[in-house]
Amino acid sequence: MSIGLEKQSIQGALSSNPTLYSHSQEPYTKCGLTHFLKKFGLSSTINPRDANIHIGYTRYDIQNGMQIILNTSVQEEVCCLCTSGSTIPLFKRPVKTEGEDCLATAKYGGENYACISISGNKITIGFDIFAEIGRILSGHYDKYFLNKDKLGMSLKAIPVVDVLEECLFTAMKNVMPDLGSKKGFTWPDGRNFAMVLTHDVDRVYKTHQYLRSILNSVKKADLPGLSYHLNNLLFKHGINDPYWTFEKLCTLERSLGVKSTYYFLNETGRLNPFKLKSWILYTGHYDINMPAIIRIIQELDNMGFEIGVHGSYNSYCNPDLLLAEKRTIESITGKRLTGIRQHYLNYNNSITPQIHYNCGFNYDTSVGFKPAQGIGFRRGTSFPFQVMLPDMSVAPLVEIPLIIMDTAIGRTATDKDCFHLIDQIEKYNGVLTILWHQNTINKKESPALVNLYKEIVKEAQRRGAWVATAKEVSDWVIKSN
Repeated sequence: MSIGLEKQSIQGALSSNPTLYSHSQEPYTKCGLTHFLKKFGLSSTINPRDANIHIGYTRYDIQNGMQIILNTSVQEEVCCLCTSGSTIPLFKRPVKTEGEDCLATAKYGGENYACISISGNKITIGFDIFAEIGRILSGHYDKYFLNKDKLGMSLKAIPVVDVLEECLFTAMKNVMPDLGSKKGFTWPDGRNFAMVLTHDVDRVYKTHQYLRSILNSVKKADLPGLSYHLNNLLFKHGINDPYWTFEKLCTLERSLGVKSTYYFLNETGRLNPFKLKSWILYTGHYDINMPAIIRIIQELDNMGFEIGVHGSYNSYCNPDLLLAEKRTIESITGKRLTGIRQHYLNYNNSITPQIHYNCGFNYDTSVGFKPAQGIGFRRGTSFPFQVMLPDMSVAPLVEIPLIIMDTAIGRTATDKDCFHLIDQIEKYNGVLTILWHQNTINKKESPALVNLYKEIVKEAQRRGAWVATAKEVSDWVIKSN
Protein backbone atom coordinates (compact mmCIF):
# COMPACT_ATOMS: atom_id res chain seq x y z
CA MET A 1 0.00 0.00 0.00
CA SER A 2 1.52 3.26 -1.06
CA ILE A 3 1.39 6.70 0.51
CA GLY A 4 -1.00 7.81 -2.17
CA LEU A 5 -3.64 5.22 -1.25
CA GLU A 6 -7.12 6.68 -1.59
CA LYS A 7 -9.14 7.04 1.58
CA GLN A 8 -11.97 5.00 0.11
CA SER A 9 -9.64 1.99 -0.15
CA ILE A 10 -8.51 2.46 3.43
CA GLN A 11 -12.09 2.61 4.56
CA GLY A 12 -12.79 -0.67 2.81
CA ALA A 13 -9.80 -2.29 4.51
CA LEU A 14 -10.96 -1.25 7.99
CA SER A 15 -12.55 -4.00 10.00
CA SER A 16 -15.61 -3.42 12.15
CA ASN A 17 -13.33 -3.55 15.17
CA PRO A 18 -10.15 -1.57 14.33
CA THR A 19 -7.10 -2.80 16.21
CA LEU A 20 -3.98 -0.82 17.01
CA TYR A 21 -0.39 -1.98 17.37
CA SER A 22 2.36 0.18 18.85
CA HIS A 23 5.99 -0.47 17.93
CA SER A 24 7.08 1.60 20.95
CA GLN A 25 7.85 0.19 24.39
CA GLU A 26 8.64 3.62 25.87
CA PRO A 27 6.84 3.80 29.25
CA TYR A 28 5.36 7.27 28.83
CA THR A 29 4.15 6.34 25.34
CA LYS A 30 2.43 3.24 26.71
CA CYS A 31 0.84 5.30 29.51
CA GLY A 32 -0.54 7.90 27.10
CA LEU A 33 -1.68 5.26 24.64
CA THR A 34 -3.58 3.38 27.37
CA HIS A 35 -5.56 6.54 28.16
CA PHE A 36 -6.24 7.26 24.48
CA LEU A 37 -7.47 3.74 23.80
CA LYS A 38 -9.87 3.83 26.76
CA LYS A 39 -11.16 7.27 25.84
CA PHE A 40 -12.07 6.32 22.26
CA GLY A 41 -13.00 2.70 22.72
CA LEU A 42 -10.13 1.28 20.65
CA SER A 43 -8.29 -1.97 21.29
CA SER A 44 -4.64 -2.93 20.97
CA THR A 45 -2.86 -6.11 19.94
CA ILE A 46 0.53 -7.67 20.60
CA ASN A 47 0.69 -8.99 17.04
CA PRO A 48 1.41 -6.40 14.31
CA ARG A 49 -0.11 -8.67 11.65
CA ASP A 50 -3.51 -8.43 13.38
CA ALA A 51 -3.54 -4.62 13.40
CA ASN A 52 -4.73 -2.10 10.85
CA ILE A 53 -3.48 0.94 12.80
CA HIS A 54 0.29 0.99 13.32
CA ILE A 55 2.18 3.41 15.57
CA GLY A 56 5.93 3.83 15.35
CA TYR A 57 8.88 6.07 14.62
CA THR A 58 9.81 4.82 11.15
CA ARG A 59 8.04 5.50 7.87
CA TYR A 60 7.28 2.38 5.87
CA ASP A 61 4.60 1.06 3.58
CA ILE A 62 1.79 -1.00 5.09
CA GLN A 63 -0.68 -3.11 3.16
CA ASN A 64 -3.84 -2.25 5.09
CA GLY A 65 -5.01 0.54 7.39
CA MET A 66 -3.02 3.52 8.55
CA GLN A 67 0.35 4.40 10.03
CA ILE A 68 0.92 7.01 12.75
CA ILE A 69 4.51 8.22 12.63
CA LEU A 70 5.90 9.80 15.79
CA ASN A 71 9.06 11.87 16.26
CA THR A 72 11.31 11.77 19.31
CA SER A 73 14.04 14.18 18.21
CA VAL A 74 12.48 17.14 20.02
CA GLN A 75 13.52 19.37 22.91
CA GLU A 76 11.62 20.23 26.11
CA GLU A 77 10.66 23.80 25.33
CA VAL A 78 7.28 25.41 25.93
CA CYS A 79 5.50 26.38 22.74
CA CYS A 80 1.91 26.37 21.48
CA LEU A 81 -0.10 23.89 19.45
CA CYS A 82 -3.04 25.21 17.42
CA THR A 83 -5.80 22.93 16.21
CA SER A 84 -9.50 23.33 15.37
CA GLY A 85 -9.71 26.76 16.95
CA SER A 86 -7.95 25.71 20.17
CA THR A 87 -4.51 26.84 21.26
CA ILE A 88 -2.83 24.89 24.05
CA PRO A 89 0.60 24.83 25.66
CA LEU A 90 2.96 22.10 24.49
CA PHE A 91 6.06 21.13 26.44
CA LYS A 92 8.03 19.62 23.57
CA ARG A 93 8.90 21.72 20.52
CA PRO A 94 7.76 19.62 17.51
CA VAL A 95 9.70 19.23 14.31
CA LYS A 96 8.07 20.37 11.08
CA THR A 97 5.90 17.85 9.25
CA GLU A 98 4.85 17.67 5.63
CA GLY A 99 1.71 16.26 4.04
CA GLU A 100 -1.34 16.95 1.95
CA ASP A 101 -3.44 18.07 4.93
CA CYS A 102 -2.37 19.95 8.07
CA LEU A 103 -4.31 19.15 11.24
CA ALA A 104 -2.25 21.19 13.72
CA THR A 105 0.44 23.85 13.73
CA ALA A 106 3.11 24.73 16.24
CA LYS A 107 3.99 28.26 17.31
CA TYR A 108 7.49 28.88 18.60
CA GLY A 109 9.06 32.30 18.66
CA GLY A 110 7.88 34.01 15.52
CA GLU A 111 7.51 30.78 13.56
CA ASN A 112 4.25 28.97 12.75
CA TYR A 113 4.57 25.58 11.04
CA ALA A 114 2.74 22.27 10.50
CA CYS A 115 3.33 19.67 13.20
CA ILE A 116 0.55 17.14 12.53
CA SER A 117 0.04 16.29 8.86
CA ILE A 118 -1.75 13.68 6.76
CA SER A 119 -0.48 12.19 3.54
CA GLY A 120 -2.53 9.32 2.15
CA ASN A 121 -2.73 6.67 4.84
CA LYS A 122 0.02 8.19 6.99
CA ILE A 123 -0.35 10.63 9.88
CA THR A 124 2.96 12.29 10.71
CA ILE A 125 3.33 13.96 14.11
CA GLY A 126 6.31 16.17 14.89
CA PHE A 127 6.57 14.82 18.46
CA ASP A 128 5.57 11.70 20.38
CA ILE A 129 1.99 12.66 21.19
CA PHE A 130 1.40 9.58 23.35
CA ALA A 131 4.57 10.12 25.39
CA GLU A 132 3.55 13.75 25.88
CA ILE A 133 0.15 12.64 27.19
CA GLY A 134 1.84 10.05 29.41
CA ARG A 135 4.20 12.63 30.90
CA ILE A 136 1.29 14.94 31.73
CA LEU A 137 -0.78 12.16 33.31
CA SER A 138 2.16 10.89 35.38
CA GLY A 139 3.00 14.34 36.78
CA HIS A 140 6.26 14.76 34.86
CA TYR A 141 5.23 18.34 34.03
CA ASP A 142 4.01 19.29 37.51
CA LYS A 143 6.31 22.32 37.57
CA TYR A 144 4.27 23.92 34.78
CA PHE A 145 0.84 23.08 36.19
CA LEU A 146 1.68 24.43 39.64
CA ASN A 147 3.06 27.76 38.42
CA LYS A 148 1.00 30.85 39.16
CA ASP A 149 2.08 32.54 35.93
CA LYS A 150 0.07 32.88 32.72
CA LEU A 151 1.07 29.39 31.59
CA GLY A 152 -0.06 27.82 34.86
CA MET A 153 -3.39 29.64 34.74
CA SER A 154 -4.09 28.43 31.19
CA LEU A 155 -3.24 24.83 32.12
CA LYS A 156 -5.81 24.93 34.93
CA ALA A 157 -8.56 26.06 32.57
CA ILE A 158 -7.83 23.95 29.47
CA PRO A 159 -7.76 20.11 29.45
CA VAL A 160 -4.64 19.86 27.30
CA VAL A 161 -4.64 16.05 27.24
CA ASP A 162 -8.22 16.00 25.96
CA VAL A 163 -7.40 18.54 23.23
CA LEU A 164 -4.39 16.50 22.08
CA GLU A 165 -6.37 13.28 22.00
CA GLU A 166 -9.28 14.88 20.13
CA CYS A 167 -6.87 16.31 17.55
CA LEU A 168 -5.31 12.89 16.93
CA PHE A 169 -8.63 11.10 16.71
CA THR A 170 -9.86 13.72 14.20
CA ALA A 171 -6.78 13.01 12.08
CA MET A 172 -7.45 9.28 12.28
CA LYS A 173 -11.06 9.77 11.18
CA ASN A 174 -9.84 11.79 8.19
CA VAL A 175 -7.81 8.77 7.10
CA MET A 176 -10.34 6.12 8.14
CA PRO A 177 -13.84 7.60 7.93
CA ASP A 178 -15.36 4.44 9.40
CA LEU A 179 -13.85 5.41 12.76
CA GLY A 180 -16.41 8.19 12.95
CA SER A 181 -19.21 5.64 13.27
CA LYS A 182 -17.41 3.51 15.85
CA LYS A 183 -18.95 3.59 19.31
CA GLY A 184 -16.24 4.75 21.70
CA PHE A 185 -16.32 5.07 25.48
CA THR A 186 -19.79 5.90 26.78
CA TRP A 187 -21.21 6.66 30.20
CA PRO A 188 -24.38 4.85 31.35
CA ASP A 189 -27.52 5.59 29.31
CA GLY A 190 -25.37 7.38 26.73
CA ARG A 191 -24.68 10.35 29.02
CA ASN A 192 -22.14 12.92 27.77
CA PHE A 193 -20.25 13.19 31.05
CA ALA A 194 -20.31 12.15 34.69
CA MET A 195 -20.34 14.00 38.00
CA VAL A 196 -18.95 12.72 41.31
CA LEU A 197 -19.84 14.46 44.58
CA THR A 198 -17.38 13.90 47.40
CA HIS A 199 -17.01 15.01 51.01
CA ASP A 200 -13.78 14.84 53.02
CA VAL A 201 -14.70 14.47 56.68
CA ASP A 202 -11.73 16.24 58.27
CA ARG A 203 -13.42 17.54 61.41
CA VAL A 204 -16.86 17.00 62.86
CA TYR A 205 -16.52 19.40 65.80
CA LYS A 206 -15.71 23.08 65.58
CA THR A 207 -12.89 24.08 67.96
CA HIS A 208 -10.22 26.71 67.25
CA GLN A 209 -12.14 27.71 64.12
CA TYR A 210 -14.48 29.69 66.37
CA LEU A 211 -11.76 32.30 66.83
CA ARG A 212 -11.43 32.84 63.08
CA SER A 213 -15.21 33.07 62.68
CA ILE A 214 -15.51 35.64 65.46
CA LEU A 215 -12.62 37.74 64.11
CA ASN A 216 -14.09 37.69 60.59
CA SER A 217 -17.45 38.88 61.91
CA VAL A 218 -15.76 41.71 63.80
CA LYS A 219 -13.74 42.67 60.72
CA LYS A 220 -16.88 42.80 58.56
CA ALA A 221 -18.94 44.52 61.27
CA ASP A 222 -21.36 41.61 60.97
CA LEU A 223 -23.27 41.85 64.25
CA PRO A 224 -25.77 39.02 63.53
CA GLY A 225 -22.88 36.77 62.55
CA LEU A 226 -20.91 37.73 65.66
CA SER A 227 -23.93 36.99 67.83
CA TYR A 228 -24.41 33.61 66.17
CA HIS A 229 -20.79 32.51 66.65
CA LEU A 230 -20.57 33.70 70.26
CA ASN A 231 -23.89 32.09 71.15
CA ASN A 232 -22.85 28.85 69.49
CA LEU A 233 -19.49 28.80 71.27
CA LEU A 234 -20.71 29.76 74.72
CA PHE A 235 -24.09 28.04 74.97
CA LYS A 236 -24.68 25.50 72.20
CA HIS A 237 -21.34 23.89 71.47
CA GLY A 238 -21.70 20.12 71.63
CA ILE A 239 -25.47 20.35 71.29
CA ASN A 240 -25.76 22.06 67.94
CA ASP A 241 -22.23 21.79 66.59
CA PRO A 242 -22.04 23.59 63.22
CA TYR A 243 -19.71 20.99 61.72
CA TRP A 244 -22.01 18.02 62.36
CA THR A 245 -24.04 18.50 59.18
CA PHE A 246 -24.62 14.95 58.00
CA GLU A 247 -28.39 15.11 58.36
CA LYS A 248 -28.55 18.44 56.50
CA LEU A 249 -26.32 17.11 53.73
CA CYS A 250 -28.30 13.88 53.32
CA THR A 251 -31.56 15.84 53.18
CA LEU A 252 -30.13 18.22 50.59
CA GLU A 253 -28.79 15.46 48.36
CA ARG A 254 -31.99 13.47 48.63
CA SER A 255 -33.91 16.55 47.46
CA LEU A 256 -31.56 16.77 44.47
CA GLY A 257 -31.86 13.05 43.74
CA VAL A 258 -28.13 12.32 44.11
CA LYS A 259 -25.75 10.32 46.28
CA SER A 260 -22.17 11.08 47.17
CA THR A 261 -18.92 9.65 48.53
CA TYR A 262 -17.66 10.32 52.07
CA TYR A 263 -13.96 9.95 52.89
CA PHE A 264 -13.46 9.49 56.64
CA LEU A 265 -10.18 10.43 58.31
CA ASN A 266 -8.42 8.21 60.84
CA GLU A 267 -5.72 10.63 61.99
CA THR A 268 -3.33 9.26 64.62
CA GLY A 269 -0.55 11.85 64.32
CA ARG A 270 0.67 13.34 67.58
CA LEU A 271 0.77 16.98 68.56
CA ASN A 272 4.13 18.71 68.85
CA PRO A 273 3.29 21.75 71.04
CA PHE A 274 6.32 23.65 69.76
CA LYS A 275 5.24 23.59 66.09
CA LEU A 276 2.35 25.73 64.87
CA LYS A 277 1.67 23.42 61.92
CA SER A 278 1.32 20.51 64.32
CA TRP A 279 -1.43 22.35 66.20
CA ILE A 280 -3.33 22.86 62.94
CA LEU A 281 -2.87 19.26 61.82
CA TYR A 282 -3.44 17.30 65.00
CA THR A 283 -5.90 19.23 67.19
CA GLY A 284 -9.65 19.09 66.85
CA HIS A 285 -9.78 15.76 65.02
CA TYR A 286 -12.30 13.08 65.87
CA ASP A 287 -11.59 9.54 67.00
CA ILE A 288 -12.74 7.13 64.29
CA ASN A 289 -13.81 4.66 67.00
CA MET A 290 -16.18 7.07 68.75
CA PRO A 291 -19.72 5.62 68.91
CA ALA A 292 -21.17 8.66 67.13
CA ILE A 293 -18.66 8.34 64.27
CA ILE A 294 -19.20 4.60 63.92
CA ARG A 295 -22.94 5.16 63.89
CA ILE A 296 -22.88 7.87 61.18
CA ILE A 297 -20.53 5.82 58.97
CA GLN A 298 -22.83 2.82 59.19
CA GLU A 299 -25.95 4.93 58.62
CA LEU A 300 -24.48 6.56 55.51
CA ASP A 301 -23.36 3.19 54.21
CA ASN A 302 -26.81 1.69 54.78
CA MET A 303 -28.41 4.60 52.90
CA GLY A 304 -26.32 3.85 49.81
CA PHE A 305 -23.67 6.53 50.15
CA GLU A 306 -20.12 5.38 49.45
CA ILE A 307 -17.61 5.26 52.30
CA GLY A 308 -13.94 5.74 51.41
CA VAL A 309 -10.64 6.28 53.19
CA HIS A 310 -9.29 9.77 53.80
CA GLY A 311 -5.64 8.91 54.31
CA SER A 312 -4.05 10.64 57.31
CA TYR A 313 -1.45 13.35 56.82
CA ASN A 314 1.53 10.98 56.60
CA SER A 315 -0.16 7.95 55.06
CA TYR A 316 0.74 8.95 51.50
CA CYS A 317 4.31 7.80 52.20
CA ASN A 318 3.68 5.14 54.86
CA PRO A 319 2.12 1.89 53.56
CA ASP A 320 1.72 0.26 56.98
CA LEU A 321 -0.07 3.31 58.35
CA LEU A 322 -2.46 3.56 55.40
CA LEU A 323 -3.25 -0.16 55.45
CA ALA A 324 -4.06 0.01 59.17
CA GLU A 325 -6.37 2.99 58.58
CA LYS A 326 -8.12 1.19 55.74
CA ARG A 327 -8.68 -1.95 57.83
CA THR A 328 -10.08 0.07 60.74
CA ILE A 329 -12.75 1.74 58.60
CA GLU A 330 -13.48 -1.56 56.84
CA SER A 331 -14.15 -3.12 60.24
CA ILE A 332 -16.82 -0.45 60.76
CA THR A 333 -18.54 -0.92 57.40
CA GLY A 334 -18.02 -4.66 57.24
CA LYS A 335 -16.99 -4.47 53.60
CA ARG A 336 -13.92 -3.87 51.47
CA LEU A 337 -13.27 -0.21 50.67
CA THR A 338 -12.00 0.56 47.18
CA GLY A 339 -11.47 4.34 47.23
CA ILE A 340 -8.90 6.72 48.73
CA ARG A 341 -8.25 10.43 48.90
CA GLN A 342 -5.24 11.71 50.77
CA HIS A 343 -5.58 14.39 53.48
CA TYR A 344 -4.40 17.80 52.18
CA LEU A 345 -4.10 16.04 48.78
CA ASN A 346 -0.66 14.84 49.82
CA TYR A 347 0.83 12.88 46.93
CA ASN A 348 4.32 11.84 45.87
CA ASN A 349 4.47 10.58 42.29
CA SER A 350 7.32 8.18 43.04
CA ILE A 351 5.81 6.65 46.20
CA THR A 352 2.06 7.14 46.64
CA PRO A 353 0.70 5.24 43.59
CA GLN A 354 2.55 2.08 44.63
CA ILE A 355 1.28 2.40 48.21
CA HIS A 356 -2.32 2.79 47.03
CA TYR A 357 -1.97 -0.19 44.72
CA ASN A 358 -0.38 -2.40 47.40
CA CYS A 359 -3.09 -1.47 49.90
CA GLY A 360 -5.72 -2.83 47.54
CA PHE A 361 -7.47 0.32 46.40
CA ASN A 362 -9.17 0.35 42.99
CA TYR A 363 -9.11 4.11 42.62
CA ASP A 364 -7.65 7.32 44.03
CA THR A 365 -8.96 10.85 43.78
CA SER A 366 -6.17 12.88 45.41
CA VAL A 367 -4.78 14.47 42.24
CA GLY A 368 -6.13 17.99 42.17
CA PHE A 369 -5.21 21.54 43.11
CA LYS A 370 -4.97 22.65 46.72
CA PRO A 371 -7.09 25.70 47.69
CA ALA A 372 -4.18 28.14 47.36
CA GLN A 373 -3.51 26.85 43.83
CA GLY A 374 -6.99 27.18 42.34
CA ILE A 375 -9.29 24.72 40.58
CA GLY A 376 -9.14 22.91 37.26
CA PHE A 377 -7.30 20.21 35.35
CA ARG A 378 -4.36 19.13 37.52
CA ARG A 379 -3.25 16.48 34.99
CA GLY A 380 -4.68 17.92 31.79
CA THR A 381 -7.90 15.92 31.82
CA SER A 382 -11.01 15.09 33.83
CA PHE A 383 -11.27 11.64 32.27
CA PRO A 384 -10.08 8.86 34.65
CA PHE A 385 -6.70 7.35 33.86
CA GLN A 386 -4.51 4.50 35.06
CA VAL A 387 -1.58 5.65 37.17
CA MET A 388 2.08 5.01 36.46
CA LEU A 389 3.95 3.14 39.17
CA PRO A 390 7.56 3.89 40.19
CA ASP A 391 8.81 1.08 37.92
CA MET A 392 7.19 2.98 35.00
CA SER A 393 4.49 0.34 34.47
CA VAL A 394 0.82 1.30 34.09
CA ALA A 395 -1.13 -0.07 37.06
CA PRO A 396 -4.75 -1.25 37.19
CA LEU A 397 -5.40 1.62 39.60
CA VAL A 398 -7.72 4.37 38.36
CA GLU A 399 -7.10 8.04 39.11
CA ILE A 400 -10.28 10.14 39.13
CA PRO A 401 -8.99 13.73 38.89
CA LEU A 402 -10.32 16.21 41.44
CA ILE A 403 -11.57 19.31 39.61
CA ILE A 404 -13.22 21.69 42.12
CA MET A 405 -12.69 22.11 45.87
CA ASP A 406 -14.99 24.29 47.96
CA THR A 407 -12.26 26.05 49.96
CA ALA A 408 -10.72 27.47 46.77
CA ILE A 409 -13.90 29.40 45.92
CA GLY A 410 -13.55 33.06 46.82
CA ARG A 411 -9.85 32.58 47.43
CA THR A 412 -8.23 31.53 44.15
CA ALA A 413 -11.32 30.77 42.05
CA THR A 414 -14.77 32.16 41.33
CA ASP A 415 -18.23 30.74 40.68
CA LYS A 416 -17.74 31.62 37.00
CA ASP A 417 -14.58 29.48 36.88
CA CYS A 418 -16.60 26.48 38.08
CA PHE A 419 -19.13 26.74 35.25
CA HIS A 420 -16.36 27.22 32.68
CA LEU A 421 -14.91 23.89 33.82
CA ILE A 422 -18.31 22.21 33.41
CA ASP A 423 -18.31 23.40 29.78
CA GLN A 424 -14.94 21.76 29.17
CA ILE A 425 -15.82 18.51 30.93
CA GLU A 426 -19.07 18.14 29.02
CA LYS A 427 -17.28 18.84 25.74
CA TYR A 428 -14.64 16.15 26.32
CA ASN A 429 -16.79 13.44 27.92
CA GLY A 430 -15.06 13.63 31.30
CA VAL A 431 -15.91 13.52 35.01
CA LEU A 432 -16.76 16.57 37.11
CA THR A 433 -15.37 15.58 40.52
CA ILE A 434 -16.07 18.10 43.23
CA LEU A 435 -15.07 18.19 46.90
CA TRP A 436 -17.36 19.93 49.37
CA HIS A 437 -16.32 19.34 52.99
CA GLN A 438 -19.38 18.35 54.98
CA ASN A 439 -18.91 21.26 57.41
CA THR A 440 -19.48 23.82 54.63
CA ILE A 441 -23.04 22.56 54.15
CA ASN A 442 -24.30 24.96 56.80
CA LYS A 443 -26.25 28.05 55.73
CA LYS A 444 -25.25 29.91 58.89
CA GLU A 445 -21.54 29.23 58.40
CA SER A 446 -21.11 29.13 54.60
CA PRO A 447 -24.29 30.28 52.81
CA ALA A 448 -22.53 31.07 49.51
CA LEU A 449 -20.92 27.62 49.34
CA VAL A 450 -24.21 25.85 50.09
CA ASN A 451 -25.89 27.75 47.25
CA LEU A 452 -23.02 27.13 44.83
CA TYR A 453 -23.05 23.41 45.60
CA LYS A 454 -26.73 23.21 44.70
CA GLU A 455 -26.23 25.31 41.55
CA ILE A 456 -23.39 23.10 40.29
CA VAL A 457 -25.38 19.91 40.87
CA LYS A 458 -28.49 21.31 39.17
CA GLU A 459 -26.49 22.62 36.21
CA ALA A 460 -24.79 19.27 35.66
CA GLN A 461 -28.15 17.52 35.91
CA ARG A 462 -29.68 19.98 33.45
CA ARG A 463 -26.93 19.04 30.97
CA GLY A 464 -27.64 15.35 31.43
CA ALA A 465 -24.67 14.28 33.55
CA TRP A 466 -24.56 10.83 35.09
CA VAL A 467 -24.34 11.58 38.82
CA ALA A 468 -22.61 8.71 40.58
CA THR A 469 -20.35 7.82 43.48
CA ALA A 470 -16.62 7.64 42.86
CA LYS A 471 -16.77 3.85 43.17
CA GLU A 472 -19.48 3.63 40.54
CA VAL A 473 -17.41 5.73 38.14
CA SER A 474 -14.28 3.69 38.84
CA ASP A 475 -16.12 0.40 38.35
CA TRP A 476 -17.66 1.62 35.09
CA VAL A 477 -14.30 2.74 33.68
CA ILE A 478 -12.57 -0.50 34.69
CA LYS A 479 -15.15 -2.78 33.10
CA SER A 480 -15.70 -0.74 29.93
CA ASN A 481 -14.22 -1.93 26.63
